[in-house]
Amino acid sequence: MQLMYYLLSLLILAYLMQSVSVISISFGPKTKILQIDAFVEVVNDLSLTMHLAPMKFPELGFFPDLIEITVTMARKYGSFHRELLKEIKNGAVLYSQLSDQIKDHRQSASMQFVLFAVMTWTFILFTVFMLEHALSFGVVAVVLILQIFGAAFYFLFLNYRIKKLNNYYKNLIKKIYLFKVFITSKIPLKTAVSESQILEGEAYHQDRFKLKMEGLISSLHTSGRSIDEEMNILTGQLWEKYLREFQKLKKASLNLRLLVLFIFYLPAHFFYLMHFFSKGMAL
Repeated sequence: MQLMYYLLSLLILAYLMQSVSVISISFGPKTKILQIDAFVEVVNDLSLTMHLAPMKFPELGFFPDLIEITVTMARKYGSFHRELLKEIKNGAVLYSQLSDQIKDHRQSASMQFVLFAVMTWTFILFTVFMLEHALSFGVVAVVLILQIFGAAFYFLFLNYRIKKLNNYYKNLIKKIYLFKVFITSKIPLKTAVSESQILEGEAYHQDRFKLKMEGLISSLHTSGRSIDEEMNILTGQLWEKYLREFQKLKKASLNLRLLVLFIFYLPAHFFYLMHFFSKGMAL
């Protein structure tokens, strides 16, 4: 009988894992359609009329600010580049899609943890109320501690990794877009470099971005030739690297989620099963 309960619990847990995975996949990345559409409409109107409507899109990070800076520089220096507006708009849409994926990832993890906890507590309540099994405070405390600590550990780790990844790439992407806005506005190169902070930041020691930028800035300074094509390639490379690192993070977090389930949630469930059967055998 005891072995049968263990096997039945494993089957139910396996089913829950599979069902939550399917639910997670069906959710997919849900872009905030209304907000993105509104942002795109504002930028498209701006490309035609140069009239900047109030932009309140907190979910789009620094991109609305970039649009406002672009318009301000265009009005001040008389150089308006629609292709740059389009590039910033596309970047905002991609950024929003990544943000949605992160939120869906958190939601699917929460759902999975909740379903496992619900299964365990349903069994506990069944044994208490239907089978009149005596429940001690110590047993409840152990089950709760395992479940709460497991979820807290997962989300703390996930939030730390997401924040670290986003801060690094968002800062680089923001700086390169700002620099492009300034140099297309024909302001002095020295001012463009200092205002965009394109060569500043501790993150630069981690890759070759600073060396590439120094080479492009030196070329622009000495020859005066356009570096738009090279800047576009560098921006694309940054986005590609950001997306690759993001996919690696998602895979690592899925592996960690399974680890948390097996280290914290399964032991909590089987701890109570062992307690229940040991009490029954003692009777």
